[in-house]
Amino acid sequence: MIVYWILLLCCPLTASIGSRVSNPHYKSIYNSKEHRKYAILAMFPIVFFIGLRSGFADTGAYIFEFKNSRYNTIESFRYYEGRDIGFALITSFFKNILLDDFHILLFAVTLFSCFSVGKLFWKYSPDFALSLFLFIATAQFTYLTNGIRQFLALSILLTVLPAFLQKKYILCIIAAIIASLIHLSIIIIIPLYFLCKGSPFSKKTVIAAIILSFVAVFIADRFLILMDIVFDDTQYTGYSTAISGTIGSNIVRLIVALVPVVLALIKRKEIIMINDTVVNYFVNTSIMNVAFMVMSTMISGIFFGRIAEYFDIFNLVLYPILLVCFYKGRLGKFLRLLLIFLYTFWFWYQMVYIWEAYYISDVLGIFVR
Repeated sequence: MIVYWILLLCCPLTASIGSRVSNPHYKSIYNSKEHRKYAILAMFPIVFFIGLRSGFADTGAYIFEFKNSRYNTIESFRYYEGRDIGFALITSFFKNILLDDFHILLFAVTLFSCFSVGKLFWKYSPDFALSLFLFIATAQFTYLTNGIRQFLALSILLTVLPAFLQKKYILCIIAAIIASLIHLSIIIIIPLYFLCKGSPFSKKTVIAAIILSFVAVFIADRFLILMDIVFDDTQYTGYSTAISGTIGSNIVRLIVALVPVVLALIKRKEIIMINDTVVNYFVNTSIMNVAFMVMSTMISGIFFGRIAEYFDIFNLVLYPILLVCFYKGRLGKFLRLLLIFLYTFWFWYQMVYIWEAYYISDVLGIFVR
């Protein structure tokens, strides 16, 4: 666990050293070359420790898959039809063409995912240090080890987010196709990304969120049957049967997801008055995140809790935008300190109390709890 405490303390501290200049607008100061080097230094410990791991969460399963991969021809990949063939190709490429060492694959995937997240922060967050702190304190960084394929698919979409917001959709379509080959669940999310465009708290976004919440509360069984139909002949065939027997997420996670939406709702008039495309989008994705957390709480935390990550990642930018641009003065400072305190406690609660997180790296010779 000591490794994760190091990440929580060192990464935001390094980033805060690079953000000495206050910035009243939402656009990140890290767009400048002067500060971007601090962003890279701040992300480095995550890439180093997570990239060089050999244990924790799903890591063992990916190592097993890598070691047992024997498919090095296109015809052999027929075995993977409907089974996230993109990641199978990546695994085969690293094993058969580069080096037969799973460490290289894990490090490369971690590096790319961290680059995508870092790019999101330094391009859009007015406080990179706070965004990075939240990435660790909310335990979203653990998606680098648990749900690796899904987070890789999300990372691919994050790289083309600027093009998406500027309505350059050809590049986005290509990225979406590639991402779907890594993790098919991304297909469900792409239409919802379009619903999040437009004015903050737009009718289409709110209605979509209400429908998803209604499904979770009243017609969950029928929705699970629909999932079976949609994912027929894929690796998710019969998945609804598996998740129907699982429990939902802790309701505390739903309450946590509601916080940025409530903060944005309080400042709704000011947000509408500014009418910034980026701010509007992040507000609407936060609303959609709440809808999926309702589904996660009422139906299954295993599936919908992970799907919520496709939207929850944007809260890491929305929080700094709200605190820097809309909650100023003493109130803003108080909310910032309160946020840091509560999320530090949340970090401890998840990593120590719930997950009993450990860290293994045979490269570094570390095994700690």
